[in-house]
Amino acid sequence: MHNADGSNARAANERVCCGTDAGRGGRLAGEPLTVQTEAQDEALTDAAEESEALPAQEQVLQAEAVSPALQSGAALIPAGSDENAVKLILAQALISNSDQFSEEELLGLEWEYYCEGKNGLLKNSAWGSVNGFVSKKVLTNYTHPALVDNGNGNYQIRLAGTAQEVTLEKKDKLDSSIVLNEGVSVSLPYTEDSTIDYAQLEAKVFEAVVAEIHIHEVEKRSPADCLPLVAEPENPCI
Repeated sequence: MHNADGSNARAANERVCCGTDAGRGGRLAGEPLTVQTEAQDEALTDAAEESEALPAQEQVLQAEAVSPALQSGAALIPAGSDENAVKLILAQALISNSDQFSEEELLGLEWEYYCEGKNGLLKNSAWGSVNGFVSKKVLTNYTHPALVDNGNGNYQIRLAGTAQEVTLEKKDKLDSSIVLNEGVSVSLPYTEDSTIDYAQLEAKVFEAVVAEIHIHEVEKRSPADCLPLVAEPENPCI
């Protein structure tokens, strides 16, 4: 005959001792007791928030990354310019947002252009470094000059490793021009001894005839800025 009171007592003891009362958050027999403090809870929460924030930060950094925006343009490339000078000249002329890059970053860009190479009377056009290169067609090698040594004209330019092409108008000197007035006359100036004052006449003719002086296609000078007409260092029109 079973003792009902004894069985109930043993079952209650097992629930308390061994954690079989799962409904009350008990643990299984032999399971280690784990105590999680409030500080540990906060640490876990902070770590989770940081891991969620990383992808968002990466997206912001990627959005802030700036790429060169190419544009067609004209540039003066003086004879004898070295490789770094050519890089900076091309960057200023062909990258619309060049002001967003440091000089070191601009010097790190490699440029290519499409030009004609020669081998005797044979010719071949190909892409290659603006510093000069050798192309090969069938069994023949063709030498392509550096951009600085090539003639004036229009060239297709691109950044190495990219496909976007822009047009560079290469010049070895800047264009200047003088706009003249029409239908003007100048009276002859005389000195006190009744001889013609040629120095004053030169100035009067120049001021009367010349309307505008365009320096390097950009600057405009008045005739008075360019007097006297001598090649002096301080003369802005020479």
